[in-house]
Amino acid sequence: MDRDGGVRAPMVEAALICNLDHVGPQLSSPGILLAARLHHDGSGVPEDLFDSFFIAMRDVFCSLLGADWSPDVEASWRRLLAEFAAIR
Repeated sequence: MDRDGGVRAPMVEAALICNLDHVGPQLSSPGILLAARLHHDGSGVPEDLFDSFFIAMRDVFCSLLGADWSPDVEASWRRLLAEFAAIR
């Protein structure tokens, strides 16, 4: 439904804020995720598709880091994705 791209930048920004907050103080990430899930559900976006956005974000970072993507980084992302998927 984002025909002009005006929603994509704020969506990516909110996702990055969630990532950074969640590995830190976790002050806003649970609330942002819950609100975004409700908003997207109301727009007809299934939860698995919502979660796949964060998986795609991980895949992009993995591609960008190349050889610098370590098993520890992969494990951290795996935990993050599981924790995000559990926030409902």
